[in-house]
Amino acid sequence: MPPCAARFVVASAAWRSDTVSPRLLNIARTVFSIGQFEAAGEKEVGVSALPPPPAPPPVPAFPAVLEPAAGATDAIEEHSRAVLRSSWQHWQQLQSQLAGVSDSDHPPLRDDWQRNLTQALVARRGHCSVQARAFWGAAEQGLSPSTDEHTALFASGLWSRLTPALLLPRLLDSNSDGADLAALLGAAALCWILAALKERCLALLRQGPQEDLALRRELQNRGRHNWSPMDGPEWLLLELEQDWLVRDVQAKVAMRMISPKGPADADASGGVDGATAFTPSDNLVLQLNMGEGKTSCIVPLLAATFANSRHLLGCTVLRALLRTNADSLTAILGGLLGRRLVVIDVLEGRGLGEKLQLTPLRTGEKALVRRLLLEPRIVQADVDKALSTMPAVTARDTLLSLRGLLSCGVLLVALQKRHRVNYGVRPSAISAIARSVSKQGPEHRLMAVPFRAKDVPAERAEFAHPCLALVLTHLSCYASGLTDAQLDECFARLLRLDGSAAEAEYLLWVQDLDGNPLGPSMAAFSTPASVRSLSGVILSDYAERRILFSLLRFNCATINFWLNTAVFPVEAKVFPGHMSTSALDFIAQRDLPDLQHTSGMVIAALLIFDNQQYTPIPTCASGRDILQRICEGGRHTRVLLDVGALMKGLDNAGVTAAWLALTSPDDVDAAIYFDALEMVQDDEQERELVQELEEEREVQLPADATPRVPTHHRDVVRMTAVGGGVDPTSDAFVPPGAAFNGTTLADMVEDAVWAGPLWCTAEYVHVLSSTYSRRPLDAYVRPPAWLLATVDAVVLLHPYEANAIVPTLRRGRGVARLHAFAPRRRPSQRCLALTPGAVLPPPRHSGGGVGTMSPLLNGCGAAALVRAALLGGTLYYCCPTEAAVTAATVGVAPRPHSPAVAAVFADPNGSVVGRDGFVTAGPERVRLLPAAALAAARRGGGGVFTRSPVVLLMWLVNLRYEGQVVLQC
Repeated sequence: MPPCAARFVVASAAWRSDTVSPRLLNIARTVFSIGQFEAAGEKEVGVSALPPPPAPPPVPAFPAVLEPAAGATDAIEEHSRAVLRSSWQHWQQLQSQLAGVSDSDHPPLRDDWQRNLTQALVARRGHCSVQARAFWGAAEQGLSPSTDEHTALFASGLWSRLTPALLLPRLLDSNSDGADLAALLGAAALCWILAALKERCLALLRQGPQEDLALRRELQNRGRHNWSPMDGPEWLLLELEQDWLVRDVQAKVAMRMISPKGPADADASGGVDGATAFTPSDNLVLQLNMGEGKTSCIVPLLAATFANSRHLLGCTVLRALLRTNADSLTAILGGLLGRRLVVIDVLEGRGLGEKLQLTPLRTGEKALVRRLLLEPRIVQADVDKALSTMPAVTARDTLLSLRGLLSCGVLLVALQKRHRVNYGVRPSAISAIARSVSKQGPEHRLMAVPFRAKDVPAERAEFAHPCLALVLTHLSCYASGLTDAQLDECFARLLRLDGSAAEAEYLLWVQDLDGNPLGPSMAAFSTPASVRSLSGVILSDYAERRILFSLLRFNCATINFWLNTAVFPVEAKVFPGHMSTSALDFIAQRDLPDLQHTSGMVIAALLIFDNQQYTPIPTCASGRDILQRICEGGRHTRVLLDVGALMKGLDNAGVTAAWLALTSPDDVDAAIYFDALEMVQDDEQERELVQELEEEREVQLPADATPRVPTHHRDVVRMTAVGGGVDPTSDAFVPPGAAFNGTTLADMVEDAVWAGPLWCTAEYVHVLSSTYSRRPLDAYVRPPAWLLATVDAVVLLHPYEANAIVPTLRRGRGVARLHAFAPRRRPSQRCLALTPGAVLPPPRHSGGGVGTMSPLLNGCGAAALVRAALLGGTLYYCCPTEAAVTAATVGVAPRPHSPAVAAVFADPNGSVVGRDGFVTAGPERVRLLPAAALAAARRGGGGVFTRSPVVLLMWLVNLRYEGQVVLQC
């Protein structure tokens, strides 16, 4: 049939219920209505088939810090304490119930209950599969051709083929062919879901005791206990297509959100059709622990219910999670449900505060200021009395502003934030001034804005509290100083003032400079006499300008002038009134009775022994101070996750180098870290409450080049046919070191090390045409993929050459063998070159000769394979022998160090063993490295490195993995 030929869809056929057995139809109706297969007289395999669970750990005492405080006046705080106490009591009751059903004293033998459970699951799976075929067969029979015209269409191939993907979406169509067809399709889908559940349970059972908890959860979940597939076919299709079973608590949460005042409040079962129960005026928030399926299950359930022909559902997510959640929802909702997803990226901007100048107070006003600021409760009469002694309006405003900053906690909140981590000025705004670009748009605002991570400002987000925005702007400028462009603008604005006003302002800048440097760059300069007055400043003099700008860059008076004249008048403007609100003003928390223990569960998790090790770190601690604390006291910390940007001042490479410097070389060989500019985030954990840094990987592609057209050399054909070794006079073969010609580290390559046991063809080395002359050629070092092995030689081949000799080897006319090769990137990866299925022709036995493996490939520790693995950037060894031969080839002493190596390494004046473990070539290497490994490394005529190749090998690994894994020794 031509691809464009029309097909008659199933809708053209009339449903014929007379072809279906009435008994089978009644069973299907019952199964589809109640959502359980027990309606057919079949009992479900439940958690009773498992032995009682072990006794839960004892519940610790409720933290005293969360108990209600005597004499407390904060109503919100006391309410929060009462809620936590109530949740803790529910958690204790739940643990008591679990302890009542546990029986850890006389557990049954695992072999007995596992055998019985396996038999029950297999039988149940088979019965569900048989019943599903019966329901589906009845549906097919009812939709089969019933007239001569339909029969002719079926015979000609124009009749639609009946598949689940075609028929199951008809469960969602209210104008379908009738309830009988829907019952058969729904019952078949439910039986498929139950069969898949039994398959998952069998897989968990085969994995052993470590999956007993997951197995118990699967058996406890009977599914559809509080909802009916007949009323909510969308949920049934989601279970079938996504291969999961909606748990009771997930269904309750979804139903409560669908109908805040509906059946979920009364804990009654019923439908999930939100078209009638949904009340948009009711807003609520429910609490569910992490890992309980909020994003992966509940959100799709709500979307499937609300997103119909009458309602448009909006799902708001963090921008950092937009791409992940959009892809997930598209995959879940775009299948059998056929729901369309539209992604809208919304960036919200907010206003800033009104202008406020923080002017220094005079000495005579300190007593009044002290009383007004330090007394927490002061009546209005005392405030008026204190202000009446100050004639200046500016002083009064400043005094009230300072009181507000201190009494309302604004200053405390600001000082607890970290510059360039929690707040700062956008770099784009600073660079715009340097380029004299128009400063229009939110990306050029010079006020402090929230930062999402270290040196990563939030897009268009600003601080809504005006006083907080002003304080953080001052702190940001004080910490970072003014740029040359900003200082130029300061002088330009200063010179626009009247002569006397400009001179007076300039005197404020320079009066405290001598003996009080405010920045590290100012320590080497003293204030020149020529710049003590504004009239003596000559900005065109480069030397004087450099000294003056270094003195004024961190000067508070200069920064204040810059903010008060260039920043605040333009950007610190708000409406006279300010109205703020939060989600608590619109949403009520209505926890389900089954979930009231959630907060108590979190508190209990925090109180377990593994979470009791906590080391407080001073707020002002630097990244090096934190590393020092990590390494002190004999701690063997091996993983560092800096989720709070604590390593301020150090990038990932700097942290790695500093950490290695603080660690004994006998304990740590190397460190692996992620390059933040190249890392692609793939976090599978739940991240609803974490504002993550969204990064887009930027790959710098190599320049355009013309590839070399490969050819098949006659000497390679000869070696394939008759075997033998490499002819050194042939231009078909070159040492593997030639692959590095034209690269950045070509001078570090020692040809004698790579040659001998391993050679390569000229086609393997030459990647580009001879007309390409640009350097370096780092991006064009071909990875090893094919090895041609004979009794006397092992050669790396170009893929074109490997493909050309395959017919010869398949016909059995050659004596050489073709081995597929791949570096090991995972610990469990096998040595591909020694896998019989990856060798052509397959070997019959080992020992050399026709039909056998080459003696040069007698194991993973073979010299040729070790060099090929180094060239490919392998990350793991398959056995200790390979590790020892690799260390001997590279010339690095293996860990842990032998007593002889440790003694030489500990010698502060010694030069035999380097910091990276490289052992100098000569008698000392023979004495310090294992003799057997050295002999294996030289087998086949190969040499060993005479200079440390660690940098070269690091470069190779980074090259092979495109910078995703960075090694540093």
